[in-house]
Amino acid sequence: MKVTDRDFKTFKQFCEEWAKVLNLGDWQIYFHRQPLKDSFAETSCIMAGRVATITLTSTWDNSIRPLSKDSLRKCALHECVHLALAEMRNLATARYITKDELTEREEATTVRFQHAIIGARE
Repeated sequence: MKVTDRDFKTFKQFCEEWAKVLNLGDWQIYFHRQPLKDSFAETSCIMAGRVATITLTSTWDNSIRPLSKDSLRKCALHECVHLALAEMRNLATARYITKDELTEREEATTVRFQHAIIGARE
């Protein structure tokens, strides 16, 4: 099924809402729509400059999950969580990393989620 302009706009709005909830304001996020193989969306990051691109597929497979506002909302959350964990992933794949660097990044990620969860309850 083709992802319409309206679907893409809805997805982008959900991403922006989740990015705010997850305190991702330190990222510059761009959005694209293009064919993706085996996924509904994907997130790529450039750590230097904190730039991310979230890409939504242009062809949605309704046999896996029907295209709806709810599925777009969940998909947007999924991609924003990937973004929230990007620094941890970057450190985990670094050739050299100190225990202090890992602890610092884990603490920053924990605080990010703490604020998101507490903010959602207030």
